[in-house]
Amino acid sequence: MSRLLTIAQRELVSMFRVPAGWIILALFAFLTGVLFVNMTVIPGQPGSMRYFFSYASWLLIPIAPAISMRLISEEYRSGSFESLRTTPAGDWAVSLGKYLASVAFLVLMLVPTLVFPLTLHLISDPAPDLGPVASGYLMLILVGSLYLAVGLVASALTPSQTLAFLGTLMALILWMVVTSLVAPRAGVVLGDVLGRLSIASRINELSKGVIDTSTIAFFLLGILWMLVLTAGVLEAKRLGRSKLVVVQLSIVFVLATGCAVFFAGVLTTRNHARIDVTATGAHRLSPRAESMVDRLTGPTELVLAIDMSRADRRSVDLVVDVLEAYDRSSTLVSAQTIDLGSADGQHQTRALIDKLADRQREQIDENLRTLTETDTLLSSLASSMAEIAPSLEDIGENLDPGSQLGASNKAFFEQRAALMRVSARELTAQQKMLSEQLQSPTGVGDMPDFEAIASPLADGIARAIAQVDDLAEQLTSFADASTIEPAPRSLARPLITRLQGIRDRASIAHTRVRTIERIDAQRVGRAIQTGEALLVIGPVDQGISAVDLEAVLLPAAGIERAGGSAAGIIGPRTQELVASAIAQLVIPEQPILVLVHGYKPGELLGASNFFQRTVAQLAQHGVQCVEWAAVEQPQHPNLSSIDPSGLRPVVYMVIAVDSAAGAGESSMNGAKRATAMASVVSGLVEQGRPVLLSLNPSVFPTFGDPDPMSAITKSFGIVPDFGRTILHDRAGSLGRIASPVSEVVQPEVDEDANPIADALHGLNTVLPWAIPIAIENTPDAHAQAIITMPGDNETWSESRWLRLRSTPNNARELMRDQPVYDEGSDIRASSWILAAAGERRIDGATQRMIVVGSNGWANDAVAFDAEQLVEGRVTRKYPGNAVLLESSISWLSGMDDLIAPGADARPIAMINPLDQKRLSMLRWILLAGIPGLVLLIGMATRLVFG
Repeated sequence: MSRLLTIAQRELVSMFRVPAGWIILALFAFLTGVLFVNMTVIPGQPGSMRYFFSYASWLLIPIAPAISMRLISEEYRSGSFESLRTTPAGDWAVSLGKYLASVAFLVLMLVPTLVFPLTLHLISDPAPDLGPVASGYLMLILVGSLYLAVGLVASALTPSQTLAFLGTLMALILWMVVTSLVAPRAGVVLGDVLGRLSIASRINELSKGVIDTSTIAFFLLGILWMLVLTAGVLEAKRLGRSKLVVVQLSIVFVLATGCAVFFAGVLTTRNHARIDVTATGAHRLSPRAESMVDRLTGPTELVLAIDMSRADRRSVDLVVDVLEAYDRSSTLVSAQTIDLGSADGQHQTRALIDKLADRQREQIDENLRTLTETDTLLSSLASSMAEIAPSLEDIGENLDPGSQLGASNKAFFEQRAALMRVSARELTAQQKMLSEQLQSPTGVGDMPDFEAIASPLADGIARAIAQVDDLAEQLTSFADASTIEPAPRSLARPLITRLQGIRDRASIAHTRVRTIERIDAQRVGRAIQTGEALLVIGPVDQGISAVDLEAVLLPAAGIERAGGSAAGIIGPRTQELVASAIAQLVIPEQPILVLVHGYKPGELLGASNFFQRTVAQLAQHGVQCVEWAAVEQPQHPNLSSIDPSGLRPVVYMVIAVDSAAGAGESSMNGAKRATAMASVVSGLVEQGRPVLLSLNPSVFPTFGDPDPMSAITKSFGIVPDFGRTILHDRAGSLGRIASPVSEVVQPEVDEDANPIADALHGLNTVLPWAIPIAIENTPDAHAQAIITMPGDNETWSESRWLRLRSTPNNARELMRDQPVYDEGSDIRASSWILAAAGERRIDGATQRMIVVGSNGWANDAVAFDAEQLVEGRVTRKYPGNAVLLESSISWLSGMDDLIAPGADARPIAMINPLDQKRLSMLRWILLAGIPGLVLLIGMATRLVFG
């Protein structure tokens, strides 16, 4: 070991005895400074070094050979190699010592660049994420060490430093070209192998803050193999055998060691761990997304097809990062990005379509058989219908034209004969078009366009059936009419039988055409041909869903100009939309939310827009909303248009009526409406429907009466204190105020808690005019707390709340007599339950209800409009409200495993605004100051040590 370190120290010192060593350090500092200044130090942009690290790794391709070319070649040239190898150190110590010296030089070369993250820390707000910075430097060290190891082998093969430099440079460039450019065109098997040898993909992973043990192993195994090969080269020179023997031994040695490294690489790839070192968890899926992935039952592919030449590259990178996170989350998920603007993209598209067609080969063959048989049947039907026309005319000829009835009937049969000929010609035209499609397919994948053919074909056959049915009915009436002479009636009866035969054959053709299955390959092909797409391709029995690309590929620069962060908006949004697209495949029967209220029809989702953004958010997750003004229109809304099968779960969200409100223009005051609404809710509960009930403080207890809702909630073990509302002692601009707004951060809950409570953990939730709730479980009913707020001396439940509530929001601070805690009538508690979930057994089944002791918690103004700019990222101020709503719908629908929070926004570092003077000074320091300082240190060192 001491000899090895001696060799390493000697080699490292020798690198700095010549000006070339210091020049390489200064040159690298200058080039990386150019990258940093132009790719990172951009005011208003995210404070991320991801792209700096990606491009800095390319600088190592020419610099690493310049360092390694002299390691052993210089010993050959100077003639000192023989004396070096005759020492007790051995070939291993020589090769490893010199290699360690080169790695030490690489690390020293990176030291001046540490100024860059320090600079970023000073000019960013908040401080940049150190995780990706650390993984980026780890990447540079690993990549540089591998390049140096390759250069060590080249240096051991030749005494010429020039040849060693050029050999290493060309080997590295060839490696990059083969694994990055050739791999996608090399076929599935070879392409996969070459792709796994790609350095570029591993550079990208480490530079964005993902450390994979298989990536670390890849570099370490590559380095080890190069060191072994170097030792082998040195040993071969020692043998003194003939060239033929040396070549043979070398081939065996390279293959044997290469196989060992290959199998070691396979083991590390199959057994590896991934660590997301970003503070934001940017490369991890949200719990909601993970729950969707867990529901997958078969292979699912995420395909992003986009023209890269026209796309916002930064936005695309963020979307691809999310797709890769999905890819890593399960063996059932794979992700693919297709560049539609490249020749390789066209090849990938064709390969994808062929793969999808192969998995539905049976359905395709069955569709082709159906169309072939329909083609033959259409020809027969057209001939049969054409033959009916002369028979109809014969009936007309046998009628008495002298009578009014005879003349009318004759005209009828002539008209019908003409219509039959028209129908026959239409069927013939459809048959010819079908034959052309079968002979020369124009659809995607060299197949007939099944969907485009089936619909008009079925419509044409249906029209023919309708005409035949109508004619048969008319002929039956004609044949049974006693007022018509027998001859024409006898001619009509055989036609009825013939028409029934035609109808039977046409019905068979119509049924078969309507059963033609949609082919995923064609749907994907059409989506890609008509434009860019982000598709989720599930198993054959689940089909395909799509994500609106315009909703995720937002212009990154535009977001940042508005003060936001592209990473903080595009990434989480992509996660949620892809999760929703997966949900459409795995849960085809998404819930329906009926918003039940006691006001005028259209008042909730109409012009008021109280729930516009709430409804839009739920729609993204596949939940459709319907409004029901139950007091004004007691009849249940018709859901057949959105749920024709009746299989979708229906959840009723009841918006409470303000019992203290006056009658206004209506004949019903608030108390009467509250009573009527309670009657509606009682009916829903009696029918076993799941209900999400929002509550207002009630005036009924003021008059000694229970609130009409109290008996309903108590049957589920939930007992709200309707006569009180929770107030908080707060400091206002004019002094002390009593605030009715309760902000809660849900604490950690036990394992047996309701899953909604667990989903809300750590999220900020706001409940205005909250009502305290008690839980009273019975043998038939069991309730659990969902939201619990700790109590304090500044929080109490107020009994005399009516005057405060009747005062407008903007005037409450001006109230002279603010409510205060009254020990005789008010209550303080150590904790407050503000929302609860209850279950009860009814008719052998379990019925669920959720009671939220607040009424405005889910509308746009609270759940969505209250947004804030948190250090560069636009976030909701109260994300818990949206999670509460979505989780409640899932729980009431019986989909407990889907209850989880979505992608949560966290702070992203942003570069602070810099005036031109500061920016210019910073550039001079980084581009001239750092490299100049390196050269000055080099000059001083040479002057001192010679």
